[in-house]
Amino acid sequence: MPEYNNAAGYLLDTLERLLTKNRRDLKLAEFAEQLGVSADWRSVLVAVLDLESNFNDMLADVEQLKENSAKYDNFKRNFPAIEKSVKSFSLDIPTGHASWNVSDSSVVALRFIAADLPQEQAAEKDDLEQIRTLVSELQTQIEQTTTFSKKTREWLLDLVRTIRDSIDRYACRGSRGMREQCALLIGELMLNYGHVTETAEKNPNLWRKLTSTIDFMVKVASLGEKLKPALALAQKSLPLLESIGMANPLDRTPNIE
Repeated sequence: MPEYNNAAGYLLDTLERLLTKNRRDLKLAEFAEQLGVSADWRSVLVAVLDLESNFNDMLADVEQLKENSAKYDNFKRNFPAIEKSVKSFSLDIPTGHASWNVSDSSVVALRFIAADLPQEQAAEKDDLEQIRTLVSELQTQIEQTTTFSKKTREWLLDLVRTIRDSIDRYACRGSRGMREQCALLIGELMLNYGHVTETAEKNPNLWRKLTSTIDFMVKVASLGEKLKPALALAQKSLPLLESIGMANPLDRTPNIE
């Protein structure tokens, strides 16, 4: 976990690790380890994009410091160096190698910025491990069952992959990354009523386990004001969510008017 639980802190955590192996030509598995994600190109590419998202989130967070003009101007002067490091990756997918060039100045600047920006409450490590365990159990159950149509089975496995991805996204972006995965899952449930109905009717135990896993993931992602845009989309389908056994997420979301 990063020392500072905010966008700048997650950038700092990753770039500090990468700085130790700067300008080296690493294989996929080594690169993924430095990023803290699964050793496949899909996860790595998402993690690299998450670095840019963290950079953009940091810019937005720093805007909140405008009233302190000296600090605000000092932070902004360091943005070009940080952006250059964030966009320095060279990925050679055919050969399975990657390299980058992170500057010392960008890491130093991020340490000062991360220390000044507001921080979110970090998820417990045990909670993330519990999600990982639940995902593995779900995948095994889905792969072993023969009661679903091929399309529904593939849809369920995609849901499981999205939940698993949420752990990588948390490693790269914190709660912001996991909240995006929550929004994707809620959207999938809203848009695929046929698959939802088939799963709930043919294997209610698996469906309960899936929805309880998503429900737990929602809690870990710290649902609140920052997930309001995603919940606004889900509001139209709350009766559907309740009818398929999934609790209304707004019931656990404080301060949403």
